Amino acid sequence: MQLLTNYNSASQLQRHRLPTLTMTSISYYRRFRMELVFADHPLPPVALPTGFELNRWDPRDLYRHAVAKFRAFRDEIDANMFDCFKSLAGCERLMLEISGQRSFLPGATWLMSRTPDRRGFSEDVGTIQGLCSDSEFGTIQNIGIIPDCRRLGLGRALLLQSLHGFRARGIARVYLEATAENESAINLYRSIGFRLVRTSYKEVPVYDKPQR
Repeated sequence: MQLLTNYNSASQLQRHRLPTLTMTSISYYRRFRMELVFADHPLPPVALPTGFELNRWDPRDLYRHAVAKFRAFRDEIDANMFDCFKSLAGCERLMLEISGQRSFLPGATWLMSRTPDRRGFSEDVGTIQGLCSDSEFGTIQNIGIIPDCRRLGLGRALLLQSLHGFRARGIARVYLEATAENESAINLYRSIGFRLVRTSYKEVPVYDKPQR
């Protein structure tokens, strides 16, 4: 292979080998599957805090969604379970995968941004995506708000906007999954009407430091 032609000896090749990872243990993360039935819980209107705006799905904004997702999840516990959150490239691939599915629901997919200032500058601060396989149920994907903009009511507004999109499509119920340790998110979901329907455990291998 051409990749190897620049090495003149086995010792040179050895120095450029990829790190070897050794699995040392397995961590288990508790995950909640939660459900909202629209017939049981009328949706309140979306109350968007001053200084922010919601942007409908536009395929040209895919990269913006990926950046917001990366900034929201890269330092969170979910990044320990899902490697895609650890890099911008991984988040971009995830957005391509989600938006490319036949079940992708543009009406439940939104990007939240700061209102542009006098110079026209803005900042994307949150993202949410929706899927629906039929008229019975939908699934919320990866709702995230960047750390600097949390505890402002943005997550609630973003989630409600997505839920209104599901309801407008005629979906009867919506599911989402959350890590049990994320208590603020769990409390938000419950305050809107989601209830716990299943608990599962996700296995995540733990590796030692790379050895060369």
